[in-house]
Amino acid sequence: MVTGRKGLIFWTLAAAHLINDAYAFVLAALLPLLIPSLGMSLTAAGLAVGLYQVTSSLAQPFLGHLADRYPLRWMCWLGLVGTAVGAGGIGIAPNYWVLLALLLLGALGTSAFHPVGTATISDIAGPGRRGQLMSIYITAGNVGLAVGPAALRVGLPIWGPAVSVALAVPCLLIAAAVFAVVPARAIAERRADSFGRILVKHRSILARLLGVATLRSWANVGLGTFLPLLLVERGQTVEDGATALAVLLLFGGVGGLVAGFLADRFGRDTVIVASLLVSPPCGWLMLHGPGPWLWIGAALVGLSLTGSMVALTVRRQELMPYSVAMVSGLTLGFSVGMGGLAVTPLAALAERVGIGTVADVCATLPFLAALIALTLRSSAPRRAAA
Repeated sequence: MVTGRKGLIFWTLAAAHLINDAYAFVLAALLPLLIPSLGMSLTAAGLAVGLYQVTSSLAQPFLGHLADRYPLRWMCWLGLVGTAVGAGGIGIAPNYWVLLALLLLGALGTSAFHPVGTATISDIAGPGRRGQLMSIYITAGNVGLAVGPAALRVGLPIWGPAVSVALAVPCLLIAAAVFAVVPARAIAERRADSFGRILVKHRSILARLLGVATLRSWANVGLGTFLPLLLVERGQTVEDGATALAVLLLFGGVGGLVAGFLADRFGRDTVIVASLLVSPPCGWLMLHGPGPWLWIGAALVGLSLTGSMVALTVRRQELMPYSVAMVSGLTLGFSVGMGGLAVTPLAALAERVGIGTVADVCATLPFLAALIALTLRSSAPRRAAA
């Protein structure tokens, strides 16, 4: 484990990752309240979710490529400020168009933070500890995904949707800490190839990794969006929906940490395929199991579905060690963006066939991802060159 100055930078960025990602599902948790208050249709709500997901993700490969070439320190702390302001205004947006503008601001903020944060962690870790430190860093973000809905569970009965304003304060504080602690990256010895050359050189493996990551993202974003709405439709409370989402995402954080260590022991490909195959039965248990099986299923989906993401992230970083920020933004950010694009048509489909049917479809998607993952070369994890 890193200590001293590097340790301070690592844990500051890990905390920033946790806090930044805590806002990712705040909109989904507040949708049951925002839909009637802003007069939104289910399709319009899906469009809002999709706008955030797509914007925050599709910009990451390009910003990541810049982060591999230039020491753009400001992207890290200023991105966190954008996340705070955008997310803080969601609950008090006076109309649909202001909501979209706030989501756009928050999306640009998180897309600026992630590439620089990821690349800085890779620099600190070096080739010998990259898997371990990246697993902890990613897990911090996954835990953060659960923190937002959990905080809403506590704050909603007191403040209503306006609780989002109070939740913005931690992100502003960690932005100040990142500004004070995290230095600019040393880029002189790390010259990445051009964006196009990287895509051509690694086109085969990237296509398969993108396919797996995109299908996994469709399942993750779809279940995260529709689970609270499905529970409310079945007569449960908004708080119950937020709690179920928090369980799903919290155990996703645990699954990410466990998968990182399992991938070091059994291989990246083995963990990717196994976790994707386990996820669909757990998803159906979550969606159809009676009583406490909802919570058990949600925990198991989080463990399995997120576990594959960590192994995928480490695998692609090892494949392209001198383009860590770009490839992380491409295969993680781009795939999440594809998940965001799927939300709008899935929401439109839900208005025709029902939320439950669409949730079942989302739970099935990891099976398809596992089939693609089987085509990945089964080999020992590659170690990056120093």
